[in-house]
Amino acid sequence: EKAKKKLRNSLRRLQKAEDLFRNGVSLMKSGQYDASIKHFMDAIATTPDGPLSREGGQYTIWLSQALAAKGERAKALLTIRTLRTHEDRDIQRVASGVEYIYSAPELEVGAEYFQWIEIEKLEEIKEGP
Repeated sequence: EKAKKKLRNSLRRLQKAEDLFRNGVSLMKSGQYDASIKHFMDAIATTPDGPLSREGGQYTIWLSQALAAKGERAKALLTIRTLRTHEDRDIQRVASGVEYIYSAPELEVGAEYFQWIEIEKLEEIKEGP
């Protein structure tokens, strides 16, 4: 009976964590990075074994992506690096790829690399010569 109760509690926590995670993804997709970060952190904290579990590792990857999207690149890099020694090799592999991207220098693209179209002339362009 004690084992069943523990299992039910773990399953409830996993479901709550998954709900928090899904809401975090929706918030992130809509550009609400602060709220998504909070949801991802809550999902990690709610997951049994936290970031050490497979789910917790996946949520940590998303947390780092939300931090990067918010412009907190240094925090995103520190967060993703916590997964270097994760026991799940898939988590390690994905985290390694994300870390590689975060570590790359930012591209500096000047205005000369963009093509500009004047909105006023858009109808002329559509009609052709």
